[in-house]
Amino acid sequence: MAGLGQGDETRRYRAACAYAQAHSTPPRKVSKQCFHLFPKIAEVDSLLRSQPDLRQKLHECHPEVSFWVMNGKESLPFAKKVKNSPNPAGLSFRIGLLEAAGLPVDALHAHNALALGAELDDLIDACAGAWTAKRVADDNTLRFPDPPETDAFGLRICIHA
Repeated sequence: MAGLGQGDETRRYRAACAYAQAHSTPPRKVSKQCFHLFPKIAEVDSLLRSQPDLRQKLHECHPEVSFWVMNGKESLPFAKKVKNSPNPAGLSFRIGLLEAAGLPVDALHAHNALALGAELDDLIDACAGAWTAKRVADDNTLRFPDPPETDAFGLRICIHA
């Protein structure tokens, strides 16, 4: 968050947590990862509002929903992280799902992710996003909700997998 002092960012994060906790069932705070995504989400939202022709070209996905679909619409048996640390069983399971889905997985190693400035779980998630993008291109996605809802600006509210 360029231009914000540490105190400003901390206050904004606490305010976001308080708002989320007051308006969610069950009450939950906002994760720091999600909080740091908010500016990019706002950027895309602004772009879609100003350029309606892009609305049918941009599709939202979530890697865990994609992995759920790859796993036969069954819950995954292992978490990706445990106590904020990578869970080898969860990462290996997701790599296996990607491989079974036909994606090349030979480069999915921590040292390759580090060379790209990422963590291995982020690289694995990016591959799940690529799998979903292919399904979108083939017009073969599941949508949540289906049919998609729209917000007050006519933007679709929908996750694809």
